[in-house]
Amino acid sequence: MVENVFGRWFNTTFGFRGRQNLLSWTIAGGLAYYLFYLPEQRKAEQHKIMYEEKRRHYEEKGLWDVDKRRPIPDKQQNGLVVGAAAQQQQQQQQLQQQGEPSAAQPAAAVAAASEASEPAK
Repeated sequence: MVENVFGRWFNTTFGFRGRQNLLSWTIAGGLAYYLFYLPEQRKAEQHKIMYEEKRRHYEEKGLWDVDKRRPIPDKQQNGLVVGAAAQQQQQQQQLQQQGEPSAAQPAAAVAAASEASEPAK
């Protein structure tokens, strides 16, 4: 007997074995379309419509372009980030206010103290 090549391919690829089987697949596909696909499409359209209504409302009020997040403060203006020269000036001013000698003298004192702490040979 000669087999129908197209029927054999349909059977192995999609699982169709005859007219009744093809009809059941068609009914199952139609039900899936109406029960799953169409409701999701409608829901997506409703979301899109709601978004457009919200956008139009805020545009009419003039609030659409307003950024609702807190602005990030500039660290340079607040004094949180200071350049190296400004830091050195602040340190020197603090030392002068405390009545200590300049920054060069403590460095010499640290060097002398480190020499004194070394054991004699």
